[in-house]
Amino acid sequence: MMSKMNHTLQGWLGFQLLILSLLGCTSDPPTSDGMVSKESNTGQVLYVRYCADCHGWEGAGNGPVADMMDLPPPSLRSPKLYEQYTPDQVVDWVLEGREIPVGINQTAIVETEAKIFSLIKYMRRLPAIDWREVRLGQEIYDNLCISCHGLYGRGDGYFSRNLATLPRDLADPNFLPNVSQARLLRAITYGKGVMPGTINVLDDPQRQAVLSFVDLFSTGFETYERYCMVCHGAEGIPVELAYSDESMFDFDLRALPSFNAHYFAANTDEQLSPKVLHMLKVSESRMPHFAGTLNAAQVREIVAYLKNLGPES
Repeated sequence: MMSKMNHTLQGWLGFQLLILSLLGCTSDPPTSDGMVSKESNTGQVLYVRYCADCHGWEGAGNGPVADMMDLPPPSLRSPKLYEQYTPDQVVDWVLEGREIPVGINQTAIVETEAKIFSLIKYMRRLPAIDWREVRLGQEIYDNLCISCHGLYGRGDGYFSRNLATLPRDLADPNFLPNVSQARLLRAITYGKGVMPGTINVLDDPQRQAVLSFVDLFSTGFETYERYCMVCHGAEGIPVELAYSDESMFDFDLRALPSFNAHYFAANTDEQLSPKVLHMLKVSESRMPHFAGTLNAAQVREIVAYLKNLGPES
């Protein structure tokens, strides 16, 4: 498995160079040779997956979730940030999330029955997902696809703004259920339109893993990943608490259930609906911690990537 992943990462730069040439991208990546270095790319991939929702694709504090906060997240490209705080302090904050309160703007929260239903529908899939394959697919997707297709398959990746036509919204509820797995696999393998194929980059099991990850795309997946995963875990298994002070929450983190088959057998959709709404009633939360998800070395790679972007103009 590791050798396959190394092969994927080795092919990443050539794949991205092909994408850039097809797009005619005029913005300069952060290194002088015209391409992001392999070390910086690792930080970029991690940053986009775990930080960009709040802090924005370029670290300016303008991610889509920022609208839900009373105050926007700070710019992560401010030189003062790295002058005032040591690297160890930055690593500690990202891993532990301590002493970083986040006020919730209730007026910005959009509650719809369709969104709630989609979230519950996705949650019910959690026990049956092959997480080993999905994790491999997500890692490859983050390296090869996210730049155009976006974090949740919406077609809003950083490079998509250079395309004459935006990539298809893969999370559209009318798309994935109505297209065959074979058709999707052909597109991943041989490409479609300006999208390069992966015939020379990935092997068959890796392409199948990407397909398994893409198959999760939906409004429910997007909502869960943004607002539920930080406490309930990506697989529906509650994360280990990184701090003991829970006074800022309106619910007991220690009593979170595991989203397994038994839990969903014991709860109807009508019973689950008010439970998934509890986050909408929270007036204040914390910056999510990533202990158990990221390690100190990965956080340092994220910081190196942000520094390579240069100070915010």
